[in-house]
Amino acid sequence: MINKRIENNKYLKSLKVLNKAGFSLMEVMSVLFIVMVGMVGVMSLVLQNIQVKEINTNRIIAHQLAQEGIELIRKQRDTNWIVCANAGSSDPSCWLSNIEAGFNYIVDFNDEYPVKVTSIEDANLFKITSGEFENMYVHDLTSQETPFYRMIEIEPMPGNSIYITVNIEWNERGQMYSYSAETVLYNWN
Repeated sequence: MINKRIENNKYLKSLKVLNKAGFSLMEVMSVLFIVMVGMVGVMSLVLQNIQVKEINTNRIIAHQLAQEGIELIRKQRDTNWIVCANAGSSDPSCWLSNIEAGFNYIVDFNDEYPVKVTSIEDANLFKITSGEFENMYVHDLTSQETPFYRMIEIEPMPGNSIYITVNIEWNERGQMYSYSAETVLYNWN
């Protein structure tokens, strides 16, 4: 009796659901395989995007650290001008005090003057984790270690100028990266 009602139901007949078979196991497996392949592709793109974001973040930090290194040497040159002028010095190399050409240096925003180093391995940067200067990078071992190294090379140039190269190196996922910024500083006096 129930079967007769179903067969006589015009609504079900119009939807053509009577006598229709379900999905086979092969059809379900095929759809699942296609969905899985699509998900693997999407997940690999997400993972690659996360890795590229981290690399780009560190490149931006390296650029800023290099620019800061140039500005810190420029600050030392400007400080030397003021000290030389106040002392009435007639020494033409007075502007190079504490930034002699032919040496490598490390310097931080809170240092009185740059410190000589022999190699970039001696120039590991650390991050301040608390206080007024939180998130600033320094060469102070009491702060949080970072993957960055910054060394400033000062080379003599003809005339009254020096050539500054700031080298930044860092290790990320077993690969070494580097960034350099260069400028020329002049004695305008």
